[in-house]
Order: sequence, then C-alpha cells, then structure tokens
Amino acid sequence: MSDIIQLDNERIATAIAADHVHVFIICPYCGAIHMHGSNGMPDGSEGPNKWGHRVDHCGAHYFAGYAIEGNPFTVHSDKPLSSKTALKQYKKAIGVTR
Repeated sequence: MSDIIQLDNERIATAIAADHVHVFIICPYCGAIHMHGSNGMPDGSEGPNKWGHRVDHCGAHYFAGYAIEGNPFTVHSDKPLSSKTALKQYKKAIGVTR
C-alpha cells in the first residue's frame, strides 16, 4: 500500500526515515521503499521534513517523479540506517506491531 497525496498534479512520497546519507520513502507509484540522498540533512534539506523533488526508481513509466515530505512519524537518525531498520523504526513509531 502506498501513501499518496496528490497536490497540483505533483505526487508526494512519504519519507519514513532519514539519516545523514539517505532518505527512505514509500513510493507513490509502486508502494516499495526507495532510497534517495538526504544531502546530509536527516531533518530535511529543503525545510523541516522536506527533501525536494526526486525521480522515481521504479522504471521508465514514471518520469515525473515526486516531492519527498515527512510526517510527524518520520524517523530522523544521526546513525546510518538500512531500509529494513528504517521500516522497522517507522512501523514502531506509527504503532504497527508486526
């Protein structure tokens, strides 16, 4: 399931976690977790909980990409995260127990 918000024809990808190297998102196209660079800013490189526009990793069907935005549950880490750890910490933050 993907977390999609549509604003002015631009898709928003929810950031589940960010560290000093990566921001991990739920792709609004395929629902998978993708990694993008965080520009060294785990709290957002373009304002609080905002990491700008990125091109998706899903393939040639979606060249429009998406804006990356966090929410109150986005995990901000000073330590490096893996995709698995990012998802686990986000699920814990939103109260998912399995």
